[in-house]
Amino acid sequence: MRGLGARPAAEWASRYAASDAKKHYVDERAGKVPALVPAIQAARSGGRGGGLAQWSALVRRSLAIKLRDTWNTAILLGQAPIIALLIVAVFGAKARQDPVPDQWLKVSQASTSVLFLMVVAALWFGCSNSAREIVGEWAIYHRERMINLKIPAYVAGKLAVLGALCLVQCACLLGVVGLFSRLRGDWLPMLGVLWLAALIGVAVGLLISATARTPEIAISLVPLVLLPMVILGGMLEPTHDMDDPVRWLAGAMPSRWAFEGVMIVESRDFPKQTIPAPPVPGQTVPAGAANDPKDLAERYFQAKERSTLGGVTAVSCAMLAVLIGATAAILKSRDVH
Repeated sequence: MRGLGARPAAEWASRYAASDAKKHYVDERAGKVPALVPAIQAARSGGRGGGLAQWSALVRRSLAIKLRDTWNTAILLGQAPIIALLIVAVFGAKARQDPVPDQWLKVSQASTSVLFLMVVAALWFGCSNSAREIVGEWAIYHRERMINLKIPAYVAGKLAVLGALCLVQCACLLGVVGLFSRLRGDWLPMLGVLWLAALIGVAVGLLISATARTPEIAISLVPLVLLPMVILGGMLEPTHDMDDPVRWLAGAMPSRWAFEGVMIVESRDFPKQTIPAPPVPGQTVPAGAANDPKDLAERYFQAKERSTLGGVTAVSCAMLAVLIGATAAILKSRDVH
């Protein structure tokens, strides 16, 4: 566009009119132009099959791009085992130990760290996978949008392909960490919580990508978005210990809900805390303590305020829907009028 701006429009028009390309591709084929009109009209009216056909075509195209871009796809898929091995290397040995009374606190802390880092990794997978998806193909998107590309089909296509990629990443992450860190909870619902967190990460990344003007700006915004999720996720400071304004802000963090979800799943099969025998003869255990064992999640999500796994899922799905709607609204507002 800068090159075109170096000459007056009339000069470019006259050069085009006198060019061999116009003579060959336009003038000599003038009689064939009417045959193209029905296809153009069909495209402008939504195309054959409407949004579903557009979604299918977009998914196939995105998959083809991912498969051809082997290096980038390999890097994305390699993130999960690398992060998983790092988590295992740091916390795996402690988390694998039996949570007997004298080392229950150490094992529970290591297991909690493992769970929270998996949640952060899932959010990172989704956000980093999608942060450049829209802004990186903005010119293509605009051209197709002017031929009536449907925004819901476009966003849904991105979500489908990137969501499938995140599912593979989360499954790999959970498989390695669960095996070598000896996670005790049911893996299937835990995978569901991690995948939902990754989908929210995808939606956050698409929102960033729809807003940013360049891929560089989009990438620079990712840490700015993810760091509050780490700080307010409930691991560094339990939500019930936060002041009310901060606690309300933490409630808007997907990391806080995903962390509670995996903690609920893991605490079902993690042995509860028991009171060890008094180390000194004559020393007694506080009244009622031995009859009130605490589970793994109690330190971070107290039983009297804790949500159910269904409640966590409902809140996370609502966040996902809001983020997708916001992305679609921003794309609509940036249409060329």
